[in-house]
Amino acid sequence: MDVRSRIQRDIFEETLRLFDKAAAEGLAESGKAADDMFLDEIRRNNAVFSAFRTHRMQNDLASRLLDGDGNLKSFDRWVRDVRGMTSHYCGSWLRTEYDTAVIRAHRAADWRHFEDEADVFPNVRWMPTTSPNQDPLHRQYWEARLTLPVNHPFWNDHRPGDRWNCKCSLRQTDEPADDSVIRKFYPVKAQPGLDNNPATDGKLFSDSHPYYTKAYPGAEKAAETMALKKQIKGIIVQVKETFPTGQAVKIGNLDRSVLRFIEKRGITPVSDEIFVTDHRIKHAIRENKTDKGKTVNPDHLADALSDLGRLEVYWDEKQKGLWYVETVDGITNKYVFRINEKIKADGQRITVNSFVTAGIIDKSTLKMIELIKIK
Repeated sequence: MDVRSRIQRDIFEETLRLFDKAAAEGLAESGKAADDMFLDEIRRNNAVFSAFRTHRMQNDLASRLLDGDGNLKSFDRWVRDVRGMTSHYCGSWLRTEYDTAVIRAHRAADWRHFEDEADVFPNVRWMPTTSPNQDPLHRQYWEARLTLPVNHPFWNDHRPGDRWNCKCSLRQTDEPADDSVIRKFYPVKAQPGLDNNPATDGKLFSDSHPYYTKAYPGAEKAAETMALKKQIKGIIVQVKETFPTGQAVKIGNLDRSVLRFIEKRGITPVSDEIFVTDHRIKHAIRENKTDKGKTVNPDHLADALSDLGRLEVYWDEKQKGLWYVETVDGITNKYVFRINEKIKADGQRITVNSFVTAGIIDKSTLKMIELIKIK
């Protein structure tokens, strides 16, 4: 596997499972109901975080494969050399990250409830930690019985959960607020990865986390691809079991060479963005197509739609559309797209470049029909 451009699937899936479990545990502990959109946002961001974490781990491990002379180490020696590293990734770091994810999901649910109830209980008070190892930097807040309005700017930069394993909390109250004590506090900076409010952006770990800021080259692209693939697989599972709900997902942008080719054909796309809808995925894997042996393997469909850049691209002169083509295990799959197609996204009709359908073809037919290879 190319550890720079791809992400190891099994490690990613298990990492994501754990952080989704942590989020569910934290939300349940809060006792506050979370809406489906917020849950989906947390899961999407968990997928991105898990992908970056996996990419960092696999590249750290791969960096120890060679000895000082550039020779490949024996397996036993490599295992010994990375034992300390794996004990951190799969032990102490994972435990701290899991526990913190639980806490921050809990605090996020609390905060959204505070905002909903602000007309009745307009203020929140910083409560003491439940940890036996008290953080002296946060102690100043609960000792001062800090009580501020929910919308006070202090909460933008300081809140329970902005330090690793912080077990402080907030309590909503109608008791008077007092911000005069703030000027007496000594500065406390949120730790990297914890300087956001998960209640507003759905991120249990922020973009300042070292997995992001100290990522290896290729991490962002690989993480986007893996997270998108996970989302598309979820849609495939959903439409197999029930009816489409109108989901529309951006899966990429037209390559510059493809865009130039289209414009030379006298067609001007309204944008370079490419979308896929659950309706079209349902159409691509419909049963009557499967019975004829023309349905693309769902895993191949998810792989292709999440990483179009690696596929061959053809122009269908007759239909004025694009074919993205790949051959996997001796089978040639086509993925058809239309330019300036009208789709429904978030309840609104928009015009974009959209996935239409997919199917299995005989590659020899590519030269027999009106197709022009672009790249």
